[in-house]
Amino acid sequence: ALSLGSDRFGYIPHDPSYEVLYGTVAMWVRPMSIDGRQTFLAKDESGSDDGGHLRVGLDAGRLSFRVAPGDGGGNHAFRTNDVVFTVFFAALNGALAFLLLQLLSRRGYTQRTERENVWLTVLFVFGSNHLWSAVRGEVWFTALIVGVTFHLAYLLFALDARKPFWAGLMLAWAFATRASLVLAAGFFYWQLFRPASGERFERKEQLKRLALFSAPPLVAGLLLLWFNQVRFDNPMEFGHTYLAGGRMPRIRDFGLFHPAFLKRNLHAAFTLTPRFIDQPPHVQISKHGMSLFLSTPALVFLLRPKRWHRVATPALVGLLLLFGLILLYQNTGWVQYGYRFSLDFLPYALILLAVGAPKVGKLFQGLILVGVLVNAIGAAGFGRTMLGKYTAEFGCPEPKLEAPKAR
Repeated sequence: ALSLGSDRFGYIPHDPSYEVLYGTVAMWVRPMSIDGRQTFLAKDESGSDDGGHLRVGLDAGRLSFRVAPGDGGGNHAFRTNDVVFTVFFAALNGALAFLLLQLLSRRGYTQRTERENVWLTVLFVFGSNHLWSAVRGEVWFTALIVGVTFHLAYLLFALDARKPFWAGLMLAWAFATRASLVLAAGFFYWQLFRPASGERFERKEQLKRLALFSAPPLVAGLLLLWFNQVRFDNPMEFGHTYLAGGRMPRIRDFGLFHPAFLKRNLHAAFTLTPRFIDQPPHVQISKHGMSLFLSTPALVFLLRPKRWHRVATPALVGLLLLFGLILLYQNTGWVQYGYRFSLDFLPYALILLAVGAPKVGKLFQGLILVGVLVNAIGAAGFGRTMLGKYTAEFGCPEPKLEAPKAR
């Protein structure tokens, strides 16, 4: 591999053999940053002369491709649009969330009407961090949205262990997108041995469904480990250690997961609020986001469930497993408008709300609409000029290694 710092490049002199009519150029690139305009490969005539131009790179976080013929013809350029890609999956998430809620209702696990399920779907898609993440694009936010897609599809197939192979396949896609979602496997295992329906499988049928479910994640997991070995010479390295070129002090001192990160992550998730200042703009949002109870206030109904069902127990376990892992992670989600990592466990919160929250009356609807308003502001302004001056760095200081005591 060729490692280059900033403002450096490799130069290969021209050779007539490069003047081909067609061909394939393959490369693997790990940029230190995806900001600004960066070139991976260029074969250009000087200035705007007619010798031809070929350029591949990044432009504001999007893949850019430019080609111009050598006869003075016009440019042909292609630039990816990851926002459209992400919004497609976000829209699919709305359909999958509604189908999951309807399935829970039809099986008698919740007492929700179709109208209530529509409101809960609105909460999930528009009244949570899902909304502003969906319209942002960029790999960090796109991965979360696509992860939600396969997570919801997995839960649909995993309920009562109905479709074990498809559940396993969706789980494989989910943790290939978001590695933390491998912990979601527990929901299927719970359904296999203690189905929400209360109807147990015979041992032979359990083993059959277990094999059908386990095959896709096993194959996907082995392929991911091999891919990591090829890329990083370490099957357990998914690339996170190399964030910011591997120079982050907190990763160097504590690793990717450590109890030292618990306090700042709990603050980012639950108690971080905008701050008021004397000078304009008078109110600022932290780059670490804001409390879940501000971005999705209807989540308060999770604190005192009115009803319980067997399906709620594995949902709660799944939520705690994923949330617990995220709370030990080295990053709060910075830079963000709200606590974006909540999207990993939001499907379980949706199940718990459907099972245990009160009827979706005026108070519930009002809280959902407040969440929609808060996240619509983020969708319109996060990462753009609109909210730029209203965003600042505060609230979640990094942990520091204690200096050794003098003897």
